Amino acid sequence: MLADEDVRRMIAEQVTDSRDTQILPGYGLAELALDSLHAYRNHFAAFRPGHPWTDLDDVAFLRKIGAWRHDAARKEDGLTLAGLLMFGNSSDPVHHALREALVNALVHADYSDRAAVKIVKSPRGFLFRNPGLMRVPPEQALLGGESDCRNGILHKLLLLIGLGERAGSGLPKIRRGWTGEIKLTDSMDPYNQTRLELRWPQPTKANSQKSSQETGDRILTLLRQDHVLTASKVALALGISMRAVQKQMASLQKNGRLRRVGPDKGGHWEVTG
Repeated sequence: MLADEDVRRMIAEQVTDSRDTQILPGYGLAELALDSLHAYRNHFAAFRPGHPWTDLDDVAFLRKIGAWRHDAARKEDGLTLAGLLMFGNSSDPVHHALREALVNALVHADYSDRAAVKIVKSPRGFLFRNPGLMRVPPEQALLGGESDCRNGILHKLLLLIGLGERAGSGLPKIRRGWTGEIKLTDSMDPYNQTRLELRWPQPTKANSQKSSQETGDRILTLLRQDHVLTASKVALALGISMRAVQKQMASLQKNGRLRRVGPDKGGHWEVTG
């Protein structure tokens, strides 16, 4: 029988979209640590000598790797969430929370145990797992003020280069920077381990309805511009699945905002609302 973690991983693999493609309005090169970006570019050039992307400027390079994106339908152009997470300044609260979570896993890990430090990024969010039980109750650790660091010298070495926080203040800083759900647990099954889960904020019903309406409006805008577009071409233009487009089109027709004139082949769309 598959373990729960294996089942969750298999389900996550079926998700076709990726939340980190989201364009962040108002974010640009000023929000990036250019030293980190250029270090990444140097590694890229060394690993792929002669690659045509190495001669591009920073924005063009970011576009190629998915860290910068253009959305023609929404008339948006800018940094993606992936770009910010990868190269963002440490002043960004989400980036800072993730960095602190990594440092927290490293300095509290029991390296004598048989498990390893593990970091997983999934559509649900991030999981930071380190071997060893917590020395402070999880509830108290989240509140801050108390800490019993397992690897004090490693913690000191990281503090000397500006990574991590003073004892007892790391997890509260993660709470301030992460707007979604935070879950901190430890367990002895199947081995001693501590798990810190940072989950993306879940959309409310109102936000889901708003998002659906926005998608419908974007479809109508495209069909006004070209009334013979197929569902597959609309899906490609919007960057969403064809099934989602077909569902939206059916809803628009039901609500009297869209009408099909003629057969599926040779006909056209008419925006009526």
